[in-house]
Amino acid sequence: MLKFIAGNFGRKITFSYLVIFVTAFVAVAFYASRTLQNERLSEVSRSLTTQALLIGRTLPPGLIQSKNRSEIHKMVKSLGEATEARITVIAPEGLVLGDSKRSWKELLEMDNHAGRPEIRAALEGKTGSSIRYSNTLKTEMLYVAIPIHERDGEVLGVLRVAFMLTAVDQVLLSIRRPIFVGASIGILFSVVLGFWLGRSIAKRVRAMKKAAVRYATGDLTRKIPAQPDDELGALGETMNQMAKTLADRIGEIKEERNRFSSVLDNMAEGVIAVDCEKRILMINPSAEAMFDIRKESVFGKGMIETVRSKALDDMLAQAIQKQCLITGELELPRPVARVLRVNAVGISKCRDTICGILVVSDISELRRLERSRQEFVANVSHELKTPLTSVRGFIEILQGDAGTDEARRGVFLKMMEKDSDRLTRLIDDLLELSKIESGELSLKLTPVNLEQELSEAMSLFGARAAERKIALEHHMPQRRPLYVLADRDRLRQILINLIDNAVKFNRDGGRVAAGVKETENDQVRVSIEDTGQGIPAESIPRIFERFYRVDKARSRELGGTGLGLSIVKHLVEAHGGTVSCKSVPQSGSTFSFTLRKANPS
Repeated sequence: MLKFIAGNFGRKITFSYLVIFVTAFVAVAFYASRTLQNERLSEVSRSLTTQALLIGRTLPPGLIQSKNRSEIHKMVKSLGEATEARITVIAPEGLVLGDSKRSWKELLEMDNHAGRPEIRAALEGKTGSSIRYSNTLKTEMLYVAIPIHERDGEVLGVLRVAFMLTAVDQVLLSIRRPIFVGASIGILFSVVLGFWLGRSIAKRVRAMKKAAVRYATGDLTRKIPAQPDDELGALGETMNQMAKTLADRIGEIKEERNRFSSVLDNMAEGVIAVDCEKRILMINPSAEAMFDIRKESVFGKGMIETVRSKALDDMLAQAIQKQCLITGELELPRPVARVLRVNAVGISKCRDTICGILVVSDISELRRLERSRQEFVANVSHELKTPLTSVRGFIEILQGDAGTDEARRGVFLKMMEKDSDRLTRLIDDLLELSKIESGELSLKLTPVNLEQELSEAMSLFGARAAERKIALEHHMPQRRPLYVLADRDRLRQILINLIDNAVKFNRDGGRVAAGVKETENDQVRVSIEDTGQGIPAESIPRIFERFYRVDKARSRELGGTGLGLSIVKHLVEAHGGTVSCKSVPQSGSTFSFTLRKANPS
């Protein structure tokens, strides 16, 4: 049933009208019936109460007090013949003294009535009423009971008058019959009206549905026929307008897609699209950043005017002319020096459309890393080759005539030992640097007494400094100990490397001073100052690079590997600090690094 209704819009309308009408009718009929029934019962109850009062005045109180059931029963029977109501007299203890609808024999067999609700109310001096089914008369009855009083107010008994509700039901039935007839006519009318309206609306909805299916398949040319001026008519007009708007927008989108389908704004590479005259039609954010331009200001301008690179312009022109892919690399000096890998492709020669696309990748960092790798390999090879060549030469000498001369052999062996130590230090430093840069270094950060570590590190160079009469000094900013958060062994390595350089490259009779200063954000700055030859300004930016030496000959002579400052830089940064260098030629240099301040507890 529900499936049959759900399959058709018109049947839904008809069913809806029917449900609404039936629901409304049932509610109204139920309310009217209950109201009429209550009013009728109230009327009968008032009538019975009046009859009971009139009958009660005819009953002698003495007769009721005597409880002469025979006389009372005869009197009640005679009173009952004059009315349609059933009259019953009950003693205070519930004994039935007389009943107009029962014989003398039946009277004697009647139950005690003291528990009946209307009797209990009357014995309390009130007028009681009750509706219930009578087992004696086999029908619904309305009972009204009033007390029978002595002159002093004492209740002598109860007079009850009852009325069969069959007559009331017949009256209600006579009223309900025309209501149901009218409802049936109304239901029939609602079905006919709902069917007509549903069919009319369904026809218009089907027309809109067919139009929607056509729109979904891409046919936006056929319109929905004109409809009456109501909500469905307005919907049809809106759908027609929507079809027109969609047709316009789809045309615009197709045109834009043909122009810009090759350009992706989210590429990491810079992308520029041009027409046959090399005027810029599209540029993505990456290209804007590379060439420091904004698409709003370069749209429609020539390629050479925008990027100011003849090489790029020539590559793009050649790609468009030959309709092919051209690849190359070039250096761009402005706005920032960059190395670019360029792919230029020609895709059309038609005017007013995209003719060429330029895809540019910034490979500056890649080339820098390659150069750094090449320099590193060359430096390592050179640094390893020098002591190895020296050792090999000494071995050849010792294998000759010099091997028999004890004095000369001792000198050569000493020199071989020196080169071997240098080679060992170089390998150790390389392994240490590799471990730090690969992230394998694990720091055990604990509060470290900075004054104690600085004093111990300075004391290691006391003998070497004394030989050259170099004064070693260190200054603390306060009397109480100053703690930093650091790995004790790595902190000592940092201090030793910096002090070693300060002593190694100092002048005879010079000075090495270590200073400590607290800065903002709970930082501590440690400075190692020397009075050596200083570092040229152009060398300071590269001083922390691997194998970089200001004075290469002197560094090798003093046994340096060229990796010490690079290790210092990486260790300080691993602690979350920074390292810097200041120098004045012929006056000396100051190397500083920062660490986090720590609470000794």
